[in-house]
Order: sequence, then C-alpha cells, then structure tokens
Amino acid sequence: VNGRRAGLLVYYPQINRINTLVVKREFRRRGVATRLLEELAGQLRGVQTSVKLVNVDHSDEATGSLAEKLGFQLHVSQFEMEKSLE
Repeated sequence: VNGRRAGLLVYYPQINRINTLVVKREFRRRGVATRLLEELAGQLRGVQTSVKLVNVDHSDEATGSLAEKLGFQLHVSQFEMEKSLE
C-alpha cells in the first residue's frame, strides 16, 4: 500500500494450501487480505478449482470471519497438544 508492505500470503502449490495469511494491524479492514486472495485466485485460474487455508487460530475471530466471508468453509479443527520432556 503506497510502497509499504501491508500483508503476506504464503501458498504451497505442491499441496494446494495457503499456510500463512497475515495483514499488518494498521492495514486491516482495508481489503488487503481480499486483494491477496484475489491475486492468488487469478494465478490459479485454470489450474486449481479450490484452495485450502490452514493454520487459522480458532481464537482469531477476525481471520475466521474474513475466511467465511470469502467463501472458505471449516472442514477440520485441530487441537494443540504439549508434552513435557522433563
């Protein structure tokens, strides 16, 4: 945005997944994530018919809401587990 980095989308074509979608706080709610996804969709047109968005923290309501607004559907929920090594 005006020469400044506003967001980042990391896509892995081998597994057809968006692993990271972030927008700097100061640029949120200004269409940056939507624009990143539109650019990816344009590049994948004719190659892929869908894409998966992974690693969305369940407590991140803003990203979850945006994903739903853009047509993503929740298919899998994951649990984080931890084991002490001591």
